[in-house]
Amino acid sequence: AYKHFSTVLRKAGFNRYALIGGVATRIRANPPTTTDIDILVEGDDIALIALLKKSGYAVMSADGIDEWWPEIFAFDKRWKIRVDIFISRREFDDEVLYYATPVRFNGSLFTVASVEHLILYKLLAMRDKDAIHIQSLIDSHGGDINIGYIGKWARRLCVHDSFREYFKGDGE
Repeated sequence: AYKHFSTVLRKAGFNRYALIGGVATRIRANPPTTTDIDILVEGDDIALIALLKKSGYAVMSADGIDEWWPEIFAFDKRWKIRVDIFISRREFDDEVLYYATPVRFNGSLFTVASVEHLILYKLLAMRDKDAIHIQSLIDSHGGDINIGYIGKWARRLCVHDSFREYFKGDGE
């Protein structure tokens, strides 16, 4: 499903995108995962909706439920998977896309947000499963995690108290 979706994006000129949710966390740390795909995309949302419909996806706009909620829901009829699409609109989103890297997983190449950005997304959502994902990312990447970077963004995103539950210092 990801391969098909990313091919559709690239063919239409949407070249900056990254996995950001549970599937991305599974690729980076191997915790239990969800069955939907969360992806951050840079580009015009109207053009993206038209492209997805033309490519056979069932599409619904979320119309700004909340700043950190997906803006577009697309259902891949062929693979029977929901794709939650976040449109890059903030400085934080630009950082996520800039630092996203290709990662090989189960023989396929995925563009995935950095461990630091995945932790920040999980701190923003902070559901029970997000706490498990955060701990899995920490356990898998430990000393390689840039805690100062996460701390800086945790303050800017107003999740610093949650950040301190996982990282005992102030992050800088």
